Amino acid sequence: MPRCISETRFVDEFSMLLREAGIGPCRVIFTDDVRAEAPIPKRAFADTLCSDVIEFRFAPEARCIPYDCRQGVMMHEIGHVLADKALGPNHTEDDADRVAVDLFGVEITYDTSWPGKGLQRVRRR
Repeated sequence: MPRCISETRFVDEFSMLLREAGIGPCRVIFTDDVRAEAPIPKRAFADTLCSDVIEFRFAPEARCIPYDCRQGVMMHEIGHVLADKALGPNHTEDDADRVAVDLFGVEITYDTSWPGKGLQRVRRR
């Protein structure tokens, strides 16, 4: 795994994507709860809660995954917010990927060296 980046750098990277997506006020939280509540903790780096205030929760370890995976995770979580608005709260993981791909113009693939389906990663088209 690469060297971890700071929370500040992580939030800066994420903020650029949020601006591109047109997502306004939200909370970005680093918490171990993301991994504790996940069915596959080794692959759980983020989740999103869409309510009055959008909350993006990242595991502290998200700062330590490779850049292409970090970007994939971030874009996927943004995809959840946009899919929630377009399709409602019962949208799927694949819906979140599709929305993110359309918005950011990247392909979201899955690195199968991680457990389960794998970890999101981006590949520029």
